[in-house]
Amino acid sequence: MSNEPFFGITYGPPGTGKTLAILRAFPKALFLSPKGGMSCAHFIGVRPVVDHPTSIANVTAMLKAAKSSRDYPTAIVIDDFSLLADAELRNQKQSCKDKWGAFDLFNHEVYDLRDAARDCPFPVIFTMHEKPPRTVGNEEGRRAIPGCPLIEGWQLPEKLPAYCDFVARIVYDKHSLSGWPYVYQIGPDPDYITKNRIVNAPDRFPLNLRVMLLAAGYDLPRPKEFAWMEKIVKQTVPFLQPILQNKDKEELHKLLTKVFKQLITKHSSVHARWALMDAIDTANLTNHQATLGEKFIIDICKNLGETNDLFI
Repeated sequence: MSNEPFFGITYGPPGTGKTLAILRAFPKALFLSPKGGMSCAHFIGVRPVVDHPTSIANVTAMLKAAKSSRDYPTAIVIDDFSLLADAELRNQKQSCKDKWGAFDLFNHEVYDLRDAARDCPFPVIFTMHEKPPRTVGNEEGRRAIPGCPLIEGWQLPEKLPAYCDFVARIVYDKHSLSGWPYVYQIGPDPDYITKNRIVNAPDRFPLNLRVMLLAAGYDLPRPKEFAWMEKIVKQTVPFLQPILQNKDKEELHKLLTKVFKQLITKHSSVHARWALMDAIDTANLTNHQATLGEKFIIDICKNLGETNDLFI
């Protein structure tokens, strides 16, 4: 297994499951979050390690301290970074005489944090809100800026994601199999910044960062009280793969009902659902990776009639 460090951002509207998805992947991570920001943890019965940063410089110092520690955390999550950045810029504007001076100080603080995150020997993940596409400029010229993680300025919305390995936008998808209508969008988008250097996955995938990282070779042990889930996933995935491949709703209903009824005799319905969703997401990702070559050929042939003569 490879536990290479990575720097990632997930962004989208509030209440879409950004924090909970990371908590499921890294229940032992250090979460740097606003007060009340980790209340979602009660949904899965996990008690995360939480600290409340007071400034961007404070977060940068925490990352550097963790890096130099002999026993550094499995990951550090800067939760709701958009809120922290907004408060930081407001403070800079109050302490500076001019607007541009405030932005210069703000940019330097964010660049220092970005560099510290990139330099950590463990995963660092930001959750952020979303900024829609827009056009900026003046009479000398204008340019389009794609939708991106919410942070002020002309350059930061692009320069911050540029350093990341993983930038996932949270989007609504009523067809999601997870029972939760929000998913990661990690495939290319002409209007929004997205990025995925971690694992071959569908352009849209359920909010299951853990399954994607496991497929990329990461070792992500569950807390001892949830270790039983691994056995369930391993046993169920081989049965799920052909059912999901064939889109057999009746067989899927039979299998999930049978396994769920067995699980709730020993475990809570919440944790039974967690285990089953990990199995479903693992089976779907495994099926996707097994057909990458076939999909490549289909996409090439599908686009042939639309290809400009320049590329033939």
